[in-house]
Amino acid sequence: MTIAEQLEAKGREKGKHEGYQLGRQDAIRQLAKQLFANGVDRQIIKTSTGSGTVYSGLEGSETHEARMIKSDYTGQYPVDAVTIEKFAELIGKTDEAVRLMIKREKLPVVDFQDPNKPNSRVSETWIYLAEFNRIVREAYFNRPAEERDAWLKWLGL
Repeated sequence: MTIAEQLEAKGREKGKHEGYQLGRQDAIRQLAKQLFANGVDRQIIKTSTGSGTVYSGLEGSETHEARMIKSDYTGQYPVDAVTIEKFAELIGKTDEAVRLMIKREKLPVVDFQDPNKPNSRVSETWIYLAEFNRIVREAYFNRPAEERDAWLKWLGL
């Protein structure tokens, strides 16, 4: 075997190893993002992923990973409110189900109406996402810890 062939074989092995390492790091990052989005404590994430430094500053940090996780977690949109149809799509309900939730005052809404015509029947109702997300998060964390963290048993934590 020539030196060139030996170097090529070593290069191929090194490339496979580096690809494996990058894939593993990406998988760890994805798992950490999912855990953080579900409210798992940072210390548990660091322990379960074996990554003591990559996710050490999730809150308040301006690292690329923290920004990616935060945007996944908050579900950023260019506006703070969405139409009934878009909200129904986001939560997997029908438009009629969302309209019923609005009628029963179960959603934070903003009514858009022409201010020059206050008695007009024409208006548009949008759901205020920021408040909805805040309340859902609060409801989740107000559950008893044994109920809230029961899903972690499936992950072996």
